[in-house]
Amino acid sequence: MKNRIPLIIVASCFVILSQSCKKNNTLTDNDTRQLLIINTAEVLSNDAFKTFLYTWIRMEDSLFHPNNPANFRYNELCMQVTLVPFDTTNWPKTLTITFPDSNCNCNDGLRRLGRIDIIINGKISQVNSSYKISYNNYFVDSKPLIGNKRLTIIYSEAATRIVFYDTSEMKIQFGTDYFYWNANHTLDWVLGTSTHSDMNDDLFHYNGKATVVPAAENTSDIGSFKSNIIQSMKFTNWCFWIRNGEVEIIPENFSSKTVNYADTTCSRHGFYTVNNETFDFDF
Repeated sequence: MKNRIPLIIVASCFVILSQSCKKNNTLTDNDTRQLLIINTAEVLSNDAFKTFLYTWIRMEDSLFHPNNPANFRYNELCMQVTLVPFDTTNWPKTLTITFPDSNCNCNDGLRRLGRIDIIINGKISQVNSSYKISYNNYFVDSKPLIGNKRLTIIYSEAATRIVFYDTSEMKIQFGTDYFYWNANHTLDWVLGTSTHSDMNDDLFHYNGKATVVPAAENTSDIGSFKSNIIQSMKFTNWCFWIRNGEVEIIPENFSSKTVNYADTTCSRHGFYTVNNETFDFDF
């Protein structure tokens, strides 16, 4: 049995970029802040998805397989969970995940405060099941998540693979500024769907596009831009970082960048290419 829910989140949401460039480029084309904003948004969004997924699986197993020894279980003392109605017949259901104590360290070492509310319309194994996730004064290590996420299961193959369509709207903080991130992704759970008692074998592939627009009150010079996942962005449960993938960043009026998370060792290291030049960076 699993004894905890790992709330995966990348610490790069909260750190300042340190980078070593092979050679200088123009300030605007070589600016990496947009890379970090996209990284922050994708990781926060993925963390919210996994928090929902593992909690709802636990509730499903409790409802529909109460005597199955393979039931999913966890022991996250910082978390309180309620499901209304707690039955097998009535839909929709409301799943509430609450972190009431800001001084409580979660199992992954991060502090969370606030509430996540999910409207549940169907089981994880059923195509067309849908879930609406919203954040209510929700913080991760003092970083707010503001917005909502809508998930719909568009493909399900028993014990093999589950695919979600994910529409996310989030207002995220980067430094002292805020940005509106709107994304449409397909989220492919390609490994680990049948082993509820072993989260270490889970693998998720993301594909899709996003737009980022600065809030009107921002003081930085970071403008609007788009991102396009051109090689599946991969998340595993045993690594806090984006493991693999390639993302194109498309700023307004400046050169596009290609970000490559070509990592197999969870090293937080990547590369970006702009104007046919490639640079190292840490996130």
